[in-house]
Amino acid sequence: MRTAAIIAECNPFHKGHEYLIRTAREQTGAERIIVLLSGDYVQRGIPAVTDRHVRAKMTLLGGADLVLSYPTRFATASAEAFAYHAVSMLDRLGCVDILVFGSESGDLEALRNAADFFAEENEEFQTKIKDSLKQGASFARARAEAAGEYGKLVNSPNNILAVEYLKALKKIGSRMGPWTLKRYIGEEVKGNKASFESLSDKAESKHSFSASAIRKLISENPHLSGIEKEIPTAVLEILKKDILENGTVKADDLSLLLQDRLLRAESSEDLLHYQDVTEELAAAAFRNRNQCVRFCSFSELLHTKNRTHSAVNRALLHIALDIPVLSIDETSYYTQILGFRKEAGELLHLLKKTSDIPILAKAADAKDVLTESALSVFEEEMRVCDIYGAVRARKKERPFISEITKSPEIV
Repeated sequence: MRTAAIIAECNPFHKGHEYLIRTAREQTGAERIIVLLSGDYVQRGIPAVTDRHVRAKMTLLGGADLVLSYPTRFATASAEAFAYHAVSMLDRLGCVDILVFGSESGDLEALRNAADFFAEENEEFQTKIKDSLKQGASFARARAEAAGEYGKLVNSPNNILAVEYLKALKKIGSRMGPWTLKRYIGEEVKGNKASFESLSDKAESKHSFSASAIRKLISENPHLSGIEKEIPTAVLEILKKDILENGTVKADDLSLLLQDRLLRAESSEDLLHYQDVTEELAAAAFRNRNQCVRFCSFSELLHTKNRTHSAVNRALLHIALDIPVLSIDETSYYTQILGFRKEAGELLHLLKKTSDIPILAKAADAKDVLTESALSVFEEEMRVCDIYGAVRARKKERPFISEITKSPEIV
């Protein structure tokens, strides 16, 4: 049984995801598709537009056979760490033949060459970066210029992740083979950023939205009208129903949590306790902590040319959620079944035989099957998911349902 895997946020699930799953199945010969799905927070360092269970159900209805959880501490890490841990987890499932990912390039050979180049980052490359930084360039620009032709290739987010996936595959000597599908950029729509073209019908690109544009429309439009063209029919009502009934969680909803953590710190060194907080950022955050009124405005305050918005958001998210720096090794990995299709029983049976990491069907089994370090990651995941659920429920003035009581979605 040929199995492919996709690392995704599906925030929210849209026609581009549906096309990627369908095309991967058709062109790679994969009989089963596994999606490793980020939890309630995503790699840009912000909450997801809806919770991981809703996104898992949409992903299954959109064509996936099995959706597994990708813990928040990995899913909200830098691109390199995000890719490395995800690839490592999928490789250790023991049955994944193909790693599927989208890229702006679509040229696997060019991406491989770039991955080899960035994996080395020799002394000459580092010297060029330092020289550019001295001349006032941002780190991103300095790195791109030092990389020459490869710098242009990694000037887009999905190419960056593609390169990191390929680096990770090579680093761990993975059995998985890579396969990429080119992403298409459509026209600007209604003042939004360049859209992700609806690949099911390129002629409709002028009507399509990127995931970020869809999220913006959801944020600004309480009735959710206008998203129909880019959300598959099979999942549209699920998305609408969930958001209209439960609302969304935004970064600014975590402002009080963030402010509390900052005020508890006795020095900038205390902030180094949290994942992805550098000494420079810790000093700036501690020095300006009285100006932390809202999460987003504080992130903007701390942003510099050498400190990207996403990097700042990730660090602040980890402070707000109390995600500390942990010593992560191969015993720290686990995953949880978020959902599966009824006909995927054979795949679940296979995973029981091949997986080298624990796969939780029931959260209540965690203490019986996880190592001490994996249990620490799991308990952290339950806690940050409960924060997401509590914040969301509070907006509707209702109790929240604890994450540990929730069951996998079955379609």
